[in-house]
Amino acid sequence: MNPDRYYYRAAARDAIHFPALVDRFWQNTRRCVGWEVQYFGTVEPQKRGAPHFHAAIRGSVTRAELRAITAATYHQVWWPNHDRQVYSGDRVPYWDSKAKGFVDPDTRALLPTFDEASEDLEEPAHVVRFGAQVHVKGILGGTEEAGRHVG
Repeated sequence: MNPDRYYYRAAARDAIHFPALVDRFWQNTRRCVGWEVQYFGTVEPQKRGAPHFHAAIRGSVTRAELRAITAATYHQVWWPNHDRQVYSGDRVPYWDSKAKGFVDPDTRALLPTFDEASEDLEEPAHVVRFGAQVHVKGILGGTEEAGRHVG
């Protein structure tokens, strides 16, 4: 671990929301090329836990287009603030059946729902993007090279 050089909280958020980012990538790819892209993809964790994405696309998409699509793809997470711990130990909110909601253990004030806490957000809590490294390789089906890479 090296907290001075690597932001572990952001990396954990990235990993949790990576499937949504990949989904957005395929949406953007279809919009860019103008046809229903057929693909096969897999995500594997790197040693440090960061997700690593491999995909094969049927058809022809230029490397420049794929790099541009990757650079333009992002996913916003609109959550209430979650960067600081408010409750811990035995001092946690509890359900109040009369108030029909969770209340603060000290003030007994009704806590906002997730939707209420998210209403007035001015910016996303987190934005997930792909890393800068994009390696695009064209492979022709039925070739020896295809057998090595895909097999």
